[in-house]
Amino acid sequence: MNVSWEEIVDYARGLASAETCQRVEANPQAMDRVSLLQRVVAAGHLEVPENFVNRAKALLPSLPEPQPLLARLIFASGAAGMRTQSLAQNLQYEFAFGRVEVRVEPNANGKELSLVGLVESDRTGAIHVFVDKHRARCNDLGEFDLVLPAAIQSFYIEFSETNELLVVNLP
Repeated sequence: MNVSWEEIVDYARGLASAETCQRVEANPQAMDRVSLLQRVVAAGHLEVPENFVNRAKALLPSLPEPQPLLARLIFASGAAGMRTQSLAQNLQYEFAFGRVEVRVEPNANGKELSLVGLVESDRTGAIHVFVDKHRARCNDLGEFDLVLPAAIQSFYIEFSETNELLVVNLP
């Protein structure tokens, strides 16, 4: 009695009908495959020891250091020369494969800046915004929120999958 892969997978996931369960259980070869699938799933939930991760990294060829790209300011509004209570600035930048919109606002204590922004890019994978030890990961929409020391002059955007680094200079 032949058992299909779909039936074996359904059985291993606990989704098979009673009739399919009987056919899979009656076939020793199918039960071996079920056992293998269940071990693979169980192994996927285990955490790999750190020394294994370090060994694997050591075996991989070194990735080249990312060459920083510079974002170009294309629009700035607020703060400079405006009659307003808010010191916030809305800034837009563009770069080779996308754009960044950011709102920069001094916090009440005057020692920190709040950066809230959006990174739009054709790159996939994780995107991080950072300065020194201050770091934020963009959500699935490319949005980020970061509080930084008021003295900063620029921040960085890292595209992890392509190992690209973007420098964003504040006005």
